[in-house]
Amino acid sequence: PADTGVTLAEKLGLQTEDLAETLESLRALSNEDLSQAEALIHLQTPE
Repeated sequence: PADTGVTLAEKLGLQTEDLAETLESLRALSNEDLSQAEALIHLQTPE
């Protein structure tokens, strides 16, 4: 049936948006982790 195709496309579209959001938040997390790690390295590195 044609309407199942539409539903599937809508579901896929939603999943793609969710994936994009998840990737963005993952990037934000890893960026925070990286800056924290850099700060720790600077603290532990004698000048």
